[in-house]
Amino acid sequence: SVYTLLAVQAIGSGLVHLPFVLLTPFPQNVPPAIWAGLIYVGIFPACLGYLFFNRALASIKAAHVSLLNTLMPVFILIALPPP
Repeated sequence: SVYTLLAVQAIGSGLVHLPFVLLTPFPQNVPPAIWAGLIYVGIFPACLGYLFFNRALASIKAAHVSLLNTLMPVFILIALPPP
């Protein structure tokens, strides 16, 4: 299923990046709103990008789907709040 593939990709990506997160020192005085924004920007665009990518693989050719991979930065820009 598309959602199973999405979960595998998200968990796999999380496991790959987890050592870097644990080895990086965290700043001490960061407001909770900034942490919430970082988590939102880290999860929302990636999940949408993977979901659309996997749904597209189910219905069109892989060569055409690879073009959708370039949409990840677009989702990041959409998810960012205005300055």
